[in-house]
Amino acid sequence: LDAPRQVLCYGTFTDNHQLSARLWTESGFRMATSRFDHGMGLLEGGLLTPAIFALIIGIIAKQSTYAVLAAWLVANLRLGAFAIGWDTQWLGYLLPLEAMPYIRQATAAIYYLLTVALLIRLLRASNYTEHPRLLGLTKGSALLLLLCAALPGTIFWHAAGIIGVL
Repeated sequence: LDAPRQVLCYGTFTDNHQLSARLWTESGFRMATSRFDHGMGLLEGGLLTPAIFALIIGIIAKQSTYAVLAAWLVANLRLGAFAIGWDTQWLGYLLPLEAMPYIRQATAAIYYLLTVALLIRLLRASNYTEHPRLLGLTKGSALLLLLCAALPGTIFWHAAGIIGVL
């Protein structure tokens, strides 16, 4: 800076990652905030709208597969936000930072469980009867990963890698 100025700094740290800093003007900061809000709105609206639509269809048709699809789409929203680093808030509300490692673990485990549940329901609907043991093992691995979500991060992510390979 060419002259002494007051600078606002804010940091949130939940994992060990590389740190970068950028000095913004007030208008640049407002533009970045607006861009972030716009991106989150697109991500949330783009997945919540079909999720609500699938849930309504499931209720009207009395088909639970649509409810699982709706939950899977919401899990996709959380996983997508996690993947791009925007998961510290949910529908505009800030999540507690100290809980973020466990929220991320639960997000991954629930997404895996819902993916398996949806896959099994769709296969059952198409009268797929082959490999029942493999489907049972996959179902069991999803439940095991969900239980592992309560473990510390280093253990969980290693377990997720192993379980995912099974």
